[in-house]
Amino acid sequence: MTKKVLALCSVILLLYACQTEEPTLLPEGVIESDKPYYVINDIVQLRLESSSALASVQWDFGNGKSSKTEIGQVQYLEPGIYEVNLTLTDLDGISNVISKEIIVGQYHGYEAVLHEVSAGYSGESGNVQLRLSNSDFLFEEAFWVSPIIEDFQFVDLPLAIEIDVPLGDARYHKHERPFFKFMETETETILGGEGSSTSYTWLENEFEISGLGRYSIKYKLVLPE
Repeated sequence: MTKKVLALCSVILLLYACQTEEPTLLPEGVIESDKPYYVINDIVQLRLESSSALASVQWDFGNGKSSKTEIGQVQYLEPGIYEVNLTLTDLDGISNVISKEIIVGQYHGYEAVLHEVSAGYSGESGNVQLRLSNSDFLFEEAFWVSPIIEDFQFVDLPLAIEIDVPLGDARYHKHERPFFKFMETETETILGGEGSSTSYTWLENEFEISGLGRYSIKYKLVLPE
């Protein structure tokens, strides 16, 4: 009898040892974006593609912002590569984190072109310099200046000067980009700049400003690597 009991126990233990636990199924999904890359101040729309039955989602946008909404929406104010993490929690309380990198670039001006000097300037030549400042106040200290172009003849306009300056968002609103001043250095006269009746014309990869004189800024999109 004892031998039969031992044999039965051995069979039970063998069967138990052969059993494998069912793996825990994690909620899965993919984060989809509406663009391959973005520009600072763009509204980034993110959505989840998932066949899992979910109880909740939690977005972490990588810039200190988070959300529990079904569709993720965020605005990045600085260029960079941001890692978005999305926590999925299913109906059984099991969680999983999926991720996606979001690339955010910024437009940079690469050339400033003076087309016409200010109507109030009567000179035919002069020493010319481009100055960039944070406001249009006349005596605002420039944070970037070009080399002085000596004795430039204004009949030879347009005058192009190479720059490398980050601009604002896709529309370059007035307070989101530098102020450009083409100066005649000996008299500090503004040959090209923004005045009281400044107007803007948006061209392909270039915007033109008519105010004190007329000038344009050529730009390109720079993406982080």
